[in-house]
This record gives sequence, structure tokens and C-alpha cells, in this order.
Amino acid sequence: MDKKEMAALREQMRQEILQELEEKEQTRAELREQVRGEVEAELQARFERRQKLTEFAQEICGGEAGLSAKPEEVVAVLEALPEDQVEAAQKVLRAKVVDFSERGSDRGGQAGKKQLGPEMASALRGWLDSEQALAEFFAVNREELGEMADYDLSEFEKE
Repeated sequence: MDKKEMAALREQMRQEILQELEEKEQTRAELREQVRGEVEAELQARFERRQKLTEFAQEICGGEAGLSAKPEEVVAVLEALPEDQVEAAQKVLRAKVVDFSERGSDRGGQAGKKQLGPEMASALRGWLDSEQALAEFFAVNREELGEMADYDLSEFEKE
């Protein structure tokens, strides 16, 4: 082989190597774009799922009717579930919603109940301090107070 043929062969190999490198670079760029697209799609799907779960949690934990749990707690529980179980869990949670505007159905169980006036509350404290029964206090004062069940007595009940 003479110098001219050798130079032509060298140039041909150089071109082939450059073309191969260019193809690899294109493949890398395409792969980078593909992975970036997949990651962005996954992040978007996670964001949308969290948004839907947050809206659901706010719906069932808020307003006058709802669970006593905090919405963040509900979201955390639902996010931990596999996707195919979330809908079933939402049905169960939604079925447990209670109307807190109903008498006696608030989160503490005292909605719609009356408070004892300051004088009567003081008398009840004295009664309980003397180790008398709460129900007995209402039995003695039934004419003035009415039914014991009508009152919020949470501050007087022993823990």
C-alpha cells in the first residue's frame, strides 16, 4: 500500500469512528430524553395522586361532617397503600363519615349539649368533691336542670 492509499484508508477509518461516536452520542441523548420524560411523567403522576388524596382527605375530615383524623394523617395512610387498594380504603373512610351537626355527634360527643351555669357548675363540683355520684346530683336537681344527658359534663367526668 502506498502513502496515498494509506492516507485514504486512515481517513475512511477516521470517518467511520467519528460517525460511530456521533451515533453513540445521539443514542445517549435519546436515552437521556427518554429517561427524563419517564421521570417527569412519574413525578407528575405522584403529584396528581397526592392532590387527589389531599382533596379526598379534606372532604372527609372537614366541614360539619367528617372524620376526626387530620387530613394529613389520612393522606399518609392512603399514600402508603398500593394503588389498587386506595379506592376500597376511600369507600370505607367515606362510609364512616358522621354528621357533626346532629345533636351529641361532634368530635368530642358534645354537640348541641348545654353548659351548666357558673353557680350550678360550682355546686356540682362541691357535690363531686364530697364523693357523691354525678347522676344523683341530676336526680336531686331534675326539676331545675332537666335531664343529665342534655348537658356537656366532660369537665366533671373522672378520667
